[in-house]
Amino acid sequence: MAFFAIFVPFVANTTALDRQWPAGLREVLRSSHESVQAAIPKGKSTLKLTVATDVSADQQQTEVSRKQVDILGYHYDEITVNGKLLLKNYKNKPVKMNVKKSLMGEVLETSSDGKVVKVAKNLAAVNPNSLIAWEFGLAPGAEKTLTYQYKVLTGYLHCRACKLGNSNVYTA
Repeated sequence: MAFFAIFVPFVANTTALDRQWPAGLREVLRSSHESVQAAIPKGKSTLKLTVATDVSADQQQTEVSRKQVDILGYHYDEITVNGKLLLKNYKNKPVKMNVKKSLMGEVLETSSDGKVVKVAKNLAAVNPNSLIAWEFGLAPGAEKTLTYQYKVLTGYLHCRACKLGNSNVYTA
């Protein structure tokens, strides 16, 4: 999965009318279309304009442990992963960074006051969907490393009853 910096200015709804901007496409700089979230009156939304070529971003993930676990008769591998997001500002002025990392699994820890939210998506899945968000300033020429750790369940779905020869129970 690619990770890259996006220039994302805040778009303020400052219209004289006391109306909400609906979600949908907006036209930006001649026939470039991007989706924007709804913005309530006097509220802010974000609009992705372009990839920031003068702010670099890279990511690394490393498996640090793996163990077998049983959950409700199903066997899984519980994998712990360490992740790093490496950022560098090549601009000659400071930039405000709003970094978001989405992943499937349970976040165990984050650095630099990363805020973790469990996203309500695929609620019946064995792994939660998580979002980590960081906001900070990055000085000209500065580098910053953000770290996180999470665990994810994966593997083979053979139920215990099936191994005992119960033909009325099916494997997933």
